[in-house]
Amino acid sequence: MSLKSSISVLFSLLAILFLSQPVQAQHQEVGLWVGASNYVGDLNNNFSAKGVRPAGGFVYRYHLMEYIAFKGTLSYASLGFRDEWSSFPYHEARNLSFRTNLYEFTAQVELNFKQFVPGDRARSYTPYITAGIGAFRFNPKAKLDGEWYNLIEAGTEGQQATQISGEKKYRQTQLTIPIGIGFKWWVKGPWTFSAEANYRSTFTDYLDDVSKRYVDNILFVDGSSEAALADRSGEVGPVIGDEGQQRGDSVSKDGYLFTSFSFTYTLFANSCPGNAGFKAKTRNVLF
Repeated sequence: MSLKSSISVLFSLLAILFLSQPVQAQHQEVGLWVGASNYVGDLNNNFSAKGVRPAGGFVYRYHLMEYIAFKGTLSYASLGFRDEWSSFPYHEARNLSFRTNLYEFTAQVELNFKQFVPGDRARSYTPYITAGIGAFRFNPKAKLDGEWYNLIEAGTEGQQATQISGEKKYRQTQLTIPIGIGFKWWVKGPWTFSAEANYRSTFTDYLDDVSKRYVDNILFVDGSSEAALADRSGEVGPVIGDEGQQRGDSVSKDGYLFTSFSFTYTLFANSCPGNAGFKAKTRNVLF
């Protein structure tokens, strides 16, 4: 069974367990998160930390009950990596690089391992797991002779000559599957602190503009920036970009990781009907 299948089964079992419990309290939170991002893909396939960059965004959380919350995020990150940072000889000889701004929206479910109720010290913290679905927008670029170029426009793997190469332009808006673990803690009043590590699986291998094989130079104008961006090995050593030579790993898709720290503010808290005592106690503590 794959990792994604195992996690899906686990979430289903936990959801059945938690949904069988009585709902005692609901509340909503809004806040900001800050942290770091890291790209994983054809240039960085061993989770090197050399590409770690800042990230941040907005978060909304709706606690359906003590064990389950729904979360929405709007995020920005800067991703990038260089082959020269790699310890693999082939990567060093290939000499590719990229950076991209990434804009993302996700909808996730959080499953708490313990009951979590802000305002109640006995249930003020919990570890949790989270998963969901999202969409992101990216635009990989590379620097050549002091100028930044859009790699999708350069067609480095023949995308600008589809009739000859058979390669189409890749979509810059893609889906992502976030899966993570975290810890949340009610601090005081309406404030809750969360720390989370969340990996984003994607369905594209072009986050870094590297996927398949080198194409024939006839697809590029001699001496053009497009030709130079497609094969940069000659800048550091012998040219390795012969037609058909492997340029990337098209089997594995690219991904990225967020490590985040957030503070959220409780907008209001509701309890289930008939539990007015709990509602009054919670609102007094929070507000």
